[in-house]
Amino acid sequence: MRGSTVLLLLVLGFIGQKSSCIDIFPGKKHFVRIVNQLEKEQLDYHCRSADDDLGLRSLLPNGEWEFGFRNDFLKTHWDCDFWYANYSAHFRAFDLDDDFLEKCGGAHCIWAAREDGISLFSITENEWYIELGWTENKPHF
Repeated sequence: MRGSTVLLLLVLGFIGQKSSCIDIFPGKKHFVRIVNQLEKEQLDYHCRSADDDLGLRSLLPNGEWEFGFRNDFLKTHWDCDFWYANYSAHFRAFDLDDDFLEKCGGAHCIWAAREDGISLFSITENEWYIELGWTENKPHF
């Protein structure tokens, strides 16, 4: 009986939270989309979570690629590295944190590589926001 009471309290706690909390229930499908908005450059990238590694990939200009996954009881997050020419960036592409999900606009996070940096598309605001700039990689001699 005690276990049932604890479960009921947990469910009621989730219901009382912001609507984005529904996105953290186990099994919910989430998506990360990568868009190459670099004018004339190929984008190389690598995305991984604690459990999955999607390997090294490339996108031609104006190319897009999306992957989906289901979260589990553990906190799910995905990190990505982007490279082009002599520039690179490392960032958190997905996190189950409510603030992060709100920035994305829900279960879809859409990232674009642009000359001025890495931008995140807010689905709810229908607008791109620059999240971070590029790091210039110095040649090794």
